[in-house]
Amino acid sequence: MKSTDGVASIRSRVLSRYLETGGSIIHVRMVESVDGEYSTWVSLADRPGEFRVSHFHSDAPRTFRDPHLAIQSVRKDYGFIGEIILMTDRRAPQKGS
Repeated sequence: MKSTDGVASIRSRVLSRYLETGGSIIHVRMVESVDGEYSTWVSLADRPGEFRVSHFHSDAPRTFRDPHLAIQSVRKDYGFIGEIILMTDRRAPQKGS
């Protein structure tokens, strides 16, 4: 687990190893950025807080353009079946802008 830019993150391979050794994910939160990309955040059973899931070999956030692919990835890669929260940071355009 690593903190970059004040954000706690976990690499995909570290998360996979954590799950293989008996750890578990409590819930998943997917956040749509203003650019329309979804990042995945996980809460782990034995650690406080949330962790943004990063790439396998990089600390860059693992993102998806399609929420369906993001959900499919969480289920396939980590075997997670449970609460998945979907939220957005996008805002509706202001009238007159």
